[in-house]
Parts: sequence; C-alpha cells; structure tokens
Amino acid sequence: MAGVHYSYGIKSKGCCTLIAHAGGAIDGNPYTNSREALLLSIRNGYHLIELDFDRTHEGDWYVQHDWKSWALHTGYRGDLPPTAAAVASYRDKYGVQAEGYSFPGTYTAMSLDDLVHILAKHPDVRIITDTKGDDEAIDLIRVVRSTRRFKQFIFQTYSLAGLKEASVLAPQQQLIWTAYLLRDWYVPDGFNEALLSRLKKYPRLFALTIPLYTAHERPVMKRIRSALSIPILVHGNSKNINSRNLHLQLGEWGVNGVYVD
Repeated sequence: MAGVHYSYGIKSKGCCTLIAHAGGAIDGNPYTNSREALLLSIRNGYHLIELDFDRTHEGDWYVQHDWKSWALHTGYRGDLPPTAAAVASYRDKYGVQAEGYSFPGTYTAMSLDDLVHILAKHPDVRIITDTKGDDEAIDLIRVVRSTRRFKQFIFQTYSLAGLKEASVLAPQQQLIWTAYLLRDWYVPDGFNEALLSRLKKYPRLFALTIPLYTAHERPVMKRIRSALSIPILVHGNSKNINSRNLHLQLGEWGVNGVYVD
C-alpha cells in the first residue's frame, strides 16, 4: 500500500517502525512475554521488542506482565508474587485456561538472566522495558547496568520526574517517555506548551510513546509533532493495531512506529 514503508529500525521520519509488543504474538496469542514469543520475533526479523517486567517474592526480575495473569495461565494457587522457584516449576498454558487466546500453547517465563543470555546471542536486538511505574523502572535500570547487555535495553519512564531520574542512570537514547499513565492529567489539553517545553530538555530520548487514542487527537498530534523531533510510537488494542490501513493513517498523522501484536 502506497505510503506505508515498514522498517525494523527506528526512524525519525516516515512510518512505520515495527516493535514486537510483549514479545510479539505466537500461535495467535498476544501478550505472552514468553521465551518462545521472543525467539520467534527475533527469527522474524524484529530488532525492537517490548517486554513487561515484574519482580518475584525475593525481588528477582522476570519477564512478566503481572503475576495474577501468570497464575491464571499456569494454574498456580499460592501467594503472589510467587517465588522464583515457583515460576520455574510452572509453565503458562494459553488458550486453555483463559478466554481471548486463539490457539493452545505452552510457554516459558524468562528471568532477567535468561533474557540476558538470549541477547548475548543476538546483539542487534534491543529490548524496550515496561515496568508500569518509575520506581520499578529505576530499580530495573540499576540491576541491568550490572550486566554486559545494558546497551541493548531501552527503558520506559512514566512521568517527568521519573524521566529526570532515569536520565542520570542511562545514557543517551536509552530512554522512552510513555504517556499512558498520564491520561487523566493531560486530557483534554493534552501535551500543552508547558509539558512540551519540559520534554524538549531531553532531545536525546529514544522516542515518545503514546496510546492510540492520543494519536487520534489531531490537535494534540500537531502540537507534539511541531515541538519534538524524536520518533513518536503508538500502542493500542491487539484487535486493530496490526491493521495496515491504520498504519497508513498513523503515518499521515506523524507517527513513526507501532507496537504490533
């Protein structure tokens, strides 16, 4: 389709850079954050892969959206968050115990160490982290800094205060500022001049990530695009985010990349 030019590398112009969301879909199942999904996305050519992170009872980082969902898929009935030993002994069963998944599949949860070992074999792959909060993001940055694959991580932050703190710990182009937690704060005067002027202080951000509903707000997009020169990325519901027609629209509105499922 004319006007849609796909890429696996980040660009500040044109659309669309593709990012595998939550590891990328596998067996028709989105959001698994699994080892199998990650390896499939790598085989399919993805260089940018978003993964969710949460901590076990002991404080160890695992690639996981949240432990309640993990317990639903694995059949785990113990206390949450689980211990690392419990995570290792259970496997996710998608399409069997939960609705909304296309085909049955059994997938493996990854520890941070597991992920680092995989990245060592694939140096061109970069991981975009989602920890759901700034305190967690800062903690994860500190832990990942001690590994040899630190430069392969791009850390999402969720507030201007979090962005400021993270910028001290992570070098240029290792941070994304994501806006989905600020919905109640910036509607209806989203991305006003005061906010954009503060974001301009971080010209070396890897990107700005916004929800699909924000991209639909044309005045908001015009303000963002006119003020910032960094790539703008969009995430949305798995039922429509993969649409090529949608990507054409997003490109016309100034979006540079999409988290696809």
